[in-house]
Amino acid sequence: MPTKFITVEIKNDKGETIATLQGTPKVFASGSKGFYVSGKFADPNSPDDRYTVSAPIVLIGSKPKK
Repeated sequence: MPTKFITVEIKNDKGETIATLQGTPKVFASGSKGFYVSGKFADPNSPDDRYTVSAPIVLIGSKPKK
Protein backbone atom coordinates (compact mmCIF):
# COMPACT_ATOMS: atom_id res chain seq x y z
CA MET A 1 0.00 0.00 0.00
CA PRO A 2 1.90 3.09 -1.20
CA THR A 3 -0.11 5.69 0.77
CA LYS A 4 1.49 6.38 4.16
CA PHE A 5 -1.57 7.97 5.76
CA ILE A 6 -5.03 9.34 5.04
CA THR A 7 -6.50 12.60 6.30
CA VAL A 8 -10.08 12.71 7.63
CA GLU A 9 -11.83 16.03 8.23
CA ILE A 10 -14.75 16.40 10.64
CA LYS A 11 -17.02 19.26 9.57
CA ASN A 12 -19.95 20.98 11.21
CA ASP A 13 -23.31 21.64 9.57
CA LYS A 14 -21.91 24.86 8.04
CA GLY A 15 -19.12 22.96 6.28
CA GLU A 16 -16.42 24.34 8.59
CA THR A 17 -13.65 21.92 9.53
CA ILE A 18 -13.61 21.39 13.29
CA ALA A 19 -11.07 18.55 13.42
CA THR A 20 -8.50 16.92 11.17
CA LEU A 21 -7.36 13.39 11.98
CA GLN A 22 -4.78 11.15 10.32
CA GLY A 23 -5.41 7.48 9.67
CA THR A 24 -2.52 5.06 9.43
CA PRO A 25 -2.30 2.04 7.11
CA LYS A 26 -3.61 -1.21 8.57
CA VAL A 27 -4.04 -4.82 7.57
CA PHE A 28 -7.13 -6.00 9.42
CA ALA A 29 -7.58 -9.45 11.00
CA SER A 30 -9.74 -10.45 8.02
CA GLY A 31 -6.81 -9.75 5.69
CA SER A 32 -8.45 -6.65 4.24
CA LYS A 33 -6.25 -3.59 3.80
CA GLY A 34 -7.04 0.01 4.56
CA PHE A 35 -6.56 2.59 7.28
CA TYR A 36 -7.53 3.07 10.89
CA VAL A 37 -8.23 6.53 12.27
CA SER A 38 -8.82 7.54 15.87
CA GLY A 39 -8.61 10.68 17.90
CA LYS A 40 -10.29 13.17 20.18
CA PHE A 41 -11.48 16.68 19.47
CA ALA A 42 -13.53 19.47 20.99
CA ASP A 43 -16.17 21.55 19.24
CA PRO A 44 -14.55 25.01 18.92
CA ASN A 45 -17.96 26.67 19.40
CA SER A 46 -18.59 24.67 22.55
CA PRO A 47 -15.21 23.61 24.03
CA ASP A 48 -16.87 21.67 26.86
CA ASP A 49 -18.26 19.27 24.24
CA ARG A 50 -15.46 16.77 23.58
CA TYR A 51 -15.70 13.81 21.23
CA THR A 52 -13.75 10.66 20.47
CA VAL A 53 -13.79 8.94 17.10
CA SER A 54 -12.42 5.65 15.82
CA ALA A 55 -13.10 4.17 12.42
CA PRO A 56 -11.78 1.54 10.08
CA ILE A 57 -11.51 2.64 6.44
CA VAL A 58 -11.40 -0.54 4.35
CA LEU A 59 -10.34 -0.83 0.71
CA ILE A 60 -13.20 -2.62 -1.05
CA GLY A 61 -12.03 -5.86 -2.64
CA SER A 62 -8.77 -6.03 -0.67
CA LYS A 63 -9.70 -9.13 1.31
CA PRO A 64 -7.65 -12.08 0.05
CA LYS A 65 -9.59 -14.73 -1.88
CA LYS A 66 -9.86 -18.12 -0.21
